[in-house]
Amino acid sequence: MADNSTASAAETITVTVRDRSAEAPWGVGLTNPVTRKVVISAFCPVDGQRRGEPRGLNSCDDGAHYWVQVWANPCGHTDMYEAVIAEAAALAAQGGRPVSGTAAELARLEGGPGNTPN
Repeated sequence: MADNSTASAAETITVTVRDRSAEAPWGVGLTNPVTRKVVISAFCPVDGQRRGEPRGLNSCDDGAHYWVQVWANPCGHTDMYEAVIAEAAALAAQGGRPVSGTAAELARLEGGPGNTPN
């Protein structure tokens, strides 16, 4: 396995994912999917291999339509959206630039002020 530690720190990709932590809890109100465009490393956090190529996916949840991106990592590791959002928040905290999300949203994602348990 090649050492991508230097490249992974500098090379990023932008993906759109669903942020369920920003949505109303299940059973409370209408389904309103929240999507977020985030910047993450271009490399798998488990083994450092390059992530798969993102592709769009139209989805529907209880009649609410939304668009996100999915990818299959060649190494076989699965990126869960919750972990991707946490990775994006950590990258932003280290000086990376998030594509969207206010400071308060990022603090909530990192467990800071304004964070409410789900």
